Amino acid sequence: PSPSHEPSGTLTVPGTPTVPVTLTNTPTASSTMTGRLTPTPSRDESTSSTLTPSAPSGSLTASHHSLSESMTPTFTPVVTFTGSLSGHLTPTATIGSSRTASLPSPSETGTTTDTMTVTWSEPTVPCITYIECAGGSSESGVACTGGHLITMQGHNLGEHLHLVDIEFVGGFGDRPVCTPYSVEPQLLTCALSAPLSSRGQWNVSVAFDRGVTPNAFAITVVPLLPPVIRTVSSCASPWCLSGELLTLMGENFDGFQLRENTLVFTATHASIGSEAPRCTPVHVTPATVVCALDVPTLTSGTWGMHMVVNGQPEAVGATQEVLVTAQPVSITSVGCTLSLVLGKERCLGAELLTLTGLAFGSALHLVSVKLSGGPGTAPECVPRAVAPTELTCVLVVPPSVMGEWSLSVTVGRVIGVDLAVVEVVAPRAPAMFDIMGCEVGLGCKDGDILTVIGERFNGYLPHSNGLQLLPLSGSQGPAPSCDVFNASSTEILCHFEATVATYSVWQAVAMVDGQVPETPLELRVAYMDPVAAALTGCGGGFGNTVPLYCMGGQVVTIAGSRFGRHRNVFGVRFTDGPAGPPPSCKPILLTDTQLQCALAVPPDSAGIWELAVVVGGNLIQNKFIMEVAPMPRPIITVIEGCGPVGCQSEDILTINGANFDSLAVDQNAVNISETQDSIGPGPVCLTLSATKTQ
Repeated sequence: PSPSHEPSGTLTVPGTPTVPVTLTNTPTASSTMTGRLTPTPSRDESTSSTLTPSAPSGSLTASHHSLSESMTPTFTPVVTFTGSLSGHLTPTATIGSSRTASLPSPSETGTTTDTMTVTWSEPTVPCITYIECAGGSSESGVACTGGHLITMQGHNLGEHLHLVDIEFVGGFGDRPVCTPYSVEPQLLTCALSAPLSSRGQWNVSVAFDRGVTPNAFAITVVPLLPPVIRTVSSCASPWCLSGELLTLMGENFDGFQLRENTLVFTATHASIGSEAPRCTPVHVTPATVVCALDVPTLTSGTWGMHMVVNGQPEAVGATQEVLVTAQPVSITSVGCTLSLVLGKERCLGAELLTLTGLAFGSALHLVSVKLSGGPGTAPECVPRAVAPTELTCVLVVPPSVMGEWSLSVTVGRVIGVDLAVVEVVAPRAPAMFDIMGCEVGLGCKDGDILTVIGERFNGYLPHSNGLQLLPLSGSQGPAPSCDVFNASSTEILCHFEATVATYSVWQAVAMVDGQVPETPLELRVAYMDPVAAALTGCGGGFGNTVPLYCMGGQVVTIAGSRFGRHRNVFGVRFTDGPAGPPPSCKPILLTDTQLQCALAVPPDSAGIWELAVVVGGNLIQNKFIMEVAPMPRPIITVIEGCGPVGCQSEDILTINGANFDSLAVDQNAVNISETQDSIGPGPVCLTLSATKTQ
């Protein structure tokens, strides 16, 4: 995808050794084919032509002019492409005709014409091809301002934010942070936070669970301008009450990261109380912040308020003043599903309670309902909706718990003064009637959406319901799971997950607020029968050598079928080879038809090895032969990151050099050994990330 990371394929020539082919990424590719005659003539001849691809294949026709020799030479080509193919693709090429040409006489020239067919496919390693931020692309040298998004285009970027990490190297001051904001296979965005001291040009690279992208982009980081609050609105009266949502209008807020916007309250001559109010942002744009006000019980009066964004305080003199108070929270009535019993409300678990009163506020996350004073484990009431005078919550009653309980409401740091007495009753255990969503005659497969039919499920809190799968006598593999995403009183919907090592019959148990049905159901899990078909290549190696030759630090690709998507149950085991510890190959990418692993070869383990794919601890029947060699010895050229007085604890060191393992970060160990000038215990440097050169 870039000059520093060119995808490569192989050129297959019948009867001759294979040679490398390299293509990069522009719409057309110029080629040069250089031929070498055997036995060697007086000189070589080369010719150039142009390949114009049209997916999924293109062709190149070249004439090879063999110089005058009275012999029958064999022409062995070496093909190199400059320029690139559209789509950032990884090609393979095949010469389709014989490489032998008869020369008529010592003084004449013979000509052969051959067609080379090029096919290509998307690369499987992640790569970034373009980056832009806050006004333009990094290629134009534009500055990226804190509080804005950086957008990156590329390939194989995945779909899981928690597997992405943005790294900054170089620059001046504190290291910027870019928090992943959204990701899809060809587009990644992150929200930039730039501390006040972050300035200058920084190199940005992206780390995935499969390693760090091999190319880095340079951007100039600029801190966000000081934030300014212009107006404060949304208070119900001249006083802003605890639990209310305040709307702050202004500019230079971080519109993408709530936690980078902080409201700070300072006392004025009209402030009352030793504890300052708090206002936690719940929604933010570059010009608006909505925050939930939390005022301690003994705090009131006029308080100064200003913003801090990305560590940048508001401009001097821009502080706003706000009048706050903590109104006591009171309950006037409680409504439950069941009728009154002896003047007290009788409330059933898994049903709604409706509370009326005063000063409940509008911020749901600040409200909590507490039940106390009764026998056994205390029930819960989970807030579901709130308005200043009405609150609804879902009652969760543990099994066998009943009796009278006192109920109170807390809003932020304001504890309610009124208590209501309710009688709670645990609901009957749930009942299961059927499970739908699996293929009849086969069973449930990974990725199916299951519907559990029954009654007495918790329809208000879907995650209070669960489906547990327990092994029976014939169950095989790790236990499957089913993640609940929706529910009603009669249905539970969940995403079914099972590895390819999981099959046979399992017991399905629906759990609702800790209760289980008297009669569970049985669930059949389909057997996927994974097949490992062939070793198809390794990064930088030639895919058709026998046996396949790979070096440590390369990616080994194994083609197959029905692999599924759970990489954690897969492994690659080297079973037979020369003396010495066996190599290892850590899975880094899994699709239904392909397994890729990062090869690590100990120094004494070079040679031909037998290997097999392992699923759930069991070997798949097919075994393969591979010749392996350790990666070249690592080289250190320079170490950066220490201050003028030397390296201090917690410094981030950058070691530049060559032959590092970019795929398996844990294979890079930094050893610091003592010299005659060393004092004290030896320091330790834990590897955080790695590329091939850093």
